[in-house]
Amino acid sequence: MKTKLTISILLLFMNTFAQLSKDSGLDSVVPKPTTLIQHINTSTQINSDSFIIQKIPEGNSTVKVLLTKKDDADGWFVKYAYPVVLVLVGIMIPLFLDSFRDRKRIRKVGERWTSEIRFLEMPITNQIEAIEKYLLIHNQKNLTFPDFQIIEGLDCEIFKSLDKSELLKFLEQNKTSNYREAVRQSNYINTYINIVKGLNANLRLKFNEYFDGVSKYTMEVTKNLTALSRAIGNYGVLLELELGTEPTNDERFKAIQNLFDQEIEPFRQSGNYELYRLHDNFLVPLLRVLAHLRFDFRTSEMNIYLGNCIDAIKGMKMEKQYLRENFEVIISRYKENLAELPQIINLVEQTKKGS
Repeated sequence: MKTKLTISILLLFMNTFAQLSKDSGLDSVVPKPTTLIQHINTSTQINSDSFIIQKIPEGNSTVKVLLTKKDDADGWFVKYAYPVVLVLVGIMIPLFLDSFRDRKRIRKVGERWTSEIRFLEMPITNQIEAIEKYLLIHNQKNLTFPDFQIIEGLDCEIFKSLDKSELLKFLEQNKTSNYREAVRQSNYINTYINIVKGLNANLRLKFNEYFDGVSKYTMEVTKNLTALSRAIGNYGVLLELELGTEPTNDERFKAIQNLFDQEIEPFRQSGNYELYRLHDNFLVPLLRVLAHLRFDFRTSEMNIYLGNCIDAIKGMKMEKQYLRENFEVIISRYKENLAELPQIINLVEQTKKGS
């Protein structure tokens, strides 16, 4: 743009200078007449644009030469004004074309922003539905862990490819003539996008924390349940040494063995324990049995691993509670974003006041 303007201005000065030099040269040279000036009737009417040259008398006559100035109005326009007009037109056309192209490009930028903001409506709606569906299963009195879907597009990565400064130009050019108001609107739109992006990041973070916590506690249950099984076997061996026979009919061991056969043995191969059932039907009853044997120090090993299993399942329950609370807050925020979205869309689609 600057190069075109500079070239045009230089052409203007060069053309005007050339015309002035040319005209000055022509006016300074007056050709001498080579023919005899004939007698001119003095009664000839003299125009205001004429002047008389007196010649030295020859004989009995006086020569009067009447020179008429040429009407130079049209010539002045052609020599001076017309080149200037051409140069100005040469300057204005590129400026106009560049301005038109720039306005068209900025308008397309605004349309892209509007399109991407509109796109957020469906992912937000789907994410709310996915969280609510997950919580229906999650809030049941069990320790099952269904799959959870995080909807694509709410990370707002697409907005990184859009220029915020051009959004500001679009708002100033098409929505409001007030620069400060355009800045306010631009900040409002970008803040909204950052909130949606932050919610998506928080959703991922909370679910990953929950998944990691549950995985850790599941490993604790598995490890301590295996150790508890060994400790039960060791207790049986110690009772057998005491009794000199198998302890299967001994009341101290019989209650423990029955619980183990009913709640552990059927799932030993698959390891697919339902943790709430394991807690309610095996760990808590075993805890009562061992309470009656608290003075038998041979049960201390079982008590340690049993307590670790109970604590791990309690930790899982706490993780479930934290996730439910966090997800309910996130749902509330997403619903607020969804309610606010039409206002954001209307902001980028509205026209200038008075236009």
